Amino acid sequence: MDSWKVSLFTLISTFSLALDLAENKKLEHAQRVAYLALRTGEKLGLAPDRLRLVFYGGLLHDIGKVNAQLPVESHPLAGARWSTQLPLLTEIAPIIAAHHEAWDGSGFPLGLSGEEIPIEAQLLFLADQIENQFGQDYDLLPVQERIVAFVEKEKGKRLAPVVADAYLELLQEPRVYYDLAHRNLAQAIRRRSQVFDQEIQQASLKHLALLFADLVDAKSPYTAAHSRRVANTAFYLGQTLGLPAAQCRQLYLAGLLHDLGKLAVPSAILDKPDQLTPQEYSRIIAHAYYTERLLMEIPGLEELAFWAAAHHEKLDGSGYPSRLRADQLPLPARILAVADYYQALADDRPYRAALPREKIYHLLRQEAVAGRFDARVVEALLNLF
Repeated sequence: MDSWKVSLFTLISTFSLALDLAENKKLEHAQRVAYLALRTGEKLGLAPDRLRLVFYGGLLHDIGKVNAQLPVESHPLAGARWSTQLPLLTEIAPIIAAHHEAWDGSGFPLGLSGEEIPIEAQLLFLADQIENQFGQDYDLLPVQERIVAFVEKEKGKRLAPVVADAYLELLQEPRVYYDLAHRNLAQAIRRRSQVFDQEIQQASLKHLALLFADLVDAKSPYTAAHSRRVANTAFYLGQTLGLPAAQCRQLYLAGLLHDLGKLAVPSAILDKPDQLTPQEYSRIIAHAYYTERLLMEIPGLEELAFWAAAHHEKLDGSGYPSRLRADQLPLPARILAVADYYQALADDRPYRAALPREKIYHLLRQEAVAGRFDARVVEALLNLF
């Protein structure tokens, strides 16, 4: 793992897909906002360093919406606060804070107007408006006339005149519509990202993973710091069971990211104090699938993605999402499953209080005797705590 070099664009782009899941929006919403804002900024002749902020700001513009308990008007400032923790990207915070401000002062949360609004935020505002109103079918070409009418109507009102004119100029390029089509977007945005991309090293990857873990856990008051605790437990179990140091660090990252797919689960289900319906339960167990689906998008993290996605698998094949059995589950995946189970029992849940240590130990041993958990991992955890 120490030799890994992960693409910043790929990592941020993947997380933008997770944010789309959190909002119940179609996948690639944030990517399309980033593309439209970037291309419009190019028409304005913005310098490369400012276009970089527009691009990454577009990918992460709704990062503040993860906490569904916040009023919608608060999410730009919440997103700005999260953004200040992003290694290599702290400069996008003011842009995210202002991406719902309108030229005429009718936006939120600060009521800025005119030149008070950073041009980068004005670009995100326009792109987000277009995408939200006209992008439901992944194809803007059939609604081109409606888009032009919308931009011309809002020019000088909610939209800055110079930004509106640049966007109308951009719409003269047929390739814009082709690039935004679902089957073409990934390649189009990857091509545009090359000038802004960079490789990130272990320290930055860990920092980003910690941020993503905290964002996921902020989705529910019952999971605060859950991912950090799972990661720490898994790391120490790996050390105790003799895994190489590099693999222990990899296991730590898998622990931080194991619940990334929970962004796809509505908060109302996560926080429900009553028994879940079959449909709600199916949404819950899908989170492990989405964890794998998202992390597999990042070259170099394939092994980590498998471990993270397998944290609800059982050795007897009774787990989910893939019903894997013992011969398909390596030691790191077994460790993560035990660490997550332990921390879940030790935390409060909407339907029960945290269990006492003796009860947790009993349940862990019960799972090991039944052949669902690796007995060696369970005993290592009991000795650890």
